[in-house]
Parts: sequence; structure tokens; C-alpha cells
Amino acid sequence: MSAEDYSVRGIEYFAQRQYQKAIEEFKKALKVDSKYYLAWFYMGNAYNDLGEYNKAIGCLQKALKIDPEFAEAWNNMGWAYGKLGEHFKVIECYEKALEIDPNYERAKRNLEDALKDI
Repeated sequence: MSAEDYSVRGIEYFAQRQYQKAIEEFKKALKVDSKYYLAWFYMGNAYNDLGEYNKAIGCLQKALKIDPEFAEAWNNMGWAYGKLGEHFKVIECYEKALEIDPNYERAKRNLEDALKDI
């Protein structure tokens, strides 16, 4: 199977909130292609939903090393930093997401909320 095939299965598990099974599929995808940034991204999202924010950040950072213009990964990493109470990193991530995509409404709302918390 290809990295994309494993990732599709992972996304299906993710949609069913079976995060551990999703992570297993994303890991399989990355064994096939360690530069498949979408597997890193979705695995980071699964870790976010499990409350494992440091693991989520690590995965999202790897996705961003491969595709630094991935606005949604910046946004989601900001969310994870927020859960860890790292407010300045939160703002940096949301600002980077908006620098890439100025029309990204979720990042706009997230940035507004983060600025209120300072």
C-alpha cells in the first residue's frame, strides 16, 4: 500500500474518533514515505484530540518542515501550544497561518481569542 492509502485509512479512523487506530495507520504511511506531510499533519491532529499536545506539536513541526506554507498545520500547532499555556508561541503560529492565507477565518478567530488571553 502507498503512504496515501494508509493515510486515507487513518483519516477514516480519525473521523470515527478512533485516534489510536488512526495514529497506527499514519505511522504505517510514514514508514512508506517519511516525507508524506499529510500523515504527519493528521497524526498531529489525532494527538491533539487525545490531549497529547507535545506529540501533536512534534508531528505538526515535521509536517511544516516538509511544507512550511501549510496554514492549517500552523493553526493547529497554535491550538496545541495554547493547551500548553504557551501564549506567545500561539500568537506566532496563528500569525504565520494568516501570513500564508490572510482569508483563513479559523486562524483569524483563534488569533483574536489568543490576544484576549494576554
